[in-house]
Amino acid sequence: MARRPKSAPEPTPLHLNFIRASEEEAEVRSNAQRKQLEEMAAAQAERAKALEKAEDALRKRASIRNIALVVVSILAIGLLLELFAIRIAEQRREQAEQELITVKTTVIAFYDRMDVDTKKAMFAVLQTGASHGDVTSMVNLGILYESGRDGAQNYAKAFALFQMAADRGDASAMRNLGILYENGQGVAQDYAKARAWYEKAAAKGDASAMTSIDNLRISEVAGAGRYAEALALQEALAAKVEAVETKGERKPGKETAGILNTVAWYALLASEFPKALMVADRSHALFPDDLPIESNRAHALMFLGREDASRALYLAHKGKRISGPGGQLWESVILEDFAVFRKAGLTHPMMADIEKELGVSP
Repeated sequence: MARRPKSAPEPTPLHLNFIRASEEEAEVRSNAQRKQLEEMAAAQAERAKALEKAEDALRKRASIRNIALVVVSILAIGLLLELFAIRIAEQRREQAEQELITVKTTVIAFYDRMDVDTKKAMFAVLQTGASHGDVTSMVNLGILYESGRDGAQNYAKAFALFQMAADRGDASAMRNLGILYENGQGVAQDYAKARAWYEKAAAKGDASAMTSIDNLRISEVAGAGRYAEALALQEALAAKVEAVETKGERKPGKETAGILNTVAWYALLASEFPKALMVADRSHALFPDDLPIESNRAHALMFLGREDASRALYLAHKGKRISGPGGQLWESVILEDFAVFRKAGLTHPMMADIEKELGVSP
């Protein structure tokens, strides 16, 4: 209640009753307003709570919808990938089957790209697999021993592994046995046994074995010193290979280059040096920077008397390694080629000089 000033007159009973009534009425109004505010606040809280529940429900529904969309998307992508894989698999089925027969696994194809530790681990895995009768391990381990990768060349072990795999019906092992017999590696050279193994491999579906049979005939003729005949046979085979590659790839390429390089080799042995250079140059144009092709170009230039060009080519690749099995040094390959030339009665004064400059000797 407000305090009365000292100079104010004393209130009458009527005044006091009026004041009390006014104060009570004000308190009633205040209580009513407070109650109304409390009710409004409670209602607002209920609305906020309901709104929060609604938003939470919406978030959950959105989350479920998003999850469903992701699941559907994953299923759709999976289905598309599966359909794509089936289509690709169908398109490549025949090629894949032949690659499986020829290589069996990608181990050998990627072995040269592995680091030292990975190679050691892979070698150990193949040894374990072979010891437990796994044919694929036998074949791949045999290839490692045959090719001499990382200094592990051992034809006797390769032969034993291929023999075990061949006994279990593996076509690629049969073909590899034919190669060893044809080249006299790990066993005495025996063209008859080589042919027998090639024919067994071909009967099992190894298409490469048919080419090996054609090559065997050429090897037999060349082995007998009939190089002109071997050259003619090799040219006929090269024409077939080029026709097949051109049909499949629409143009000659690496396969044709490789077979033409063999034509150049037999042309050298047959003393047809202009033809050797012409064929080697074409092979080089199809597959540039291939060292075996470059070696035949260097040989042809030497025998044609183009000594400066020949010497430059011989020395340009000193210290380089030939790609593929074994990875021989360039100079080792040249030394071996010169030995074959001398055995075939082909000599040139440059040969001794080149051997000296390459740091090798017969």
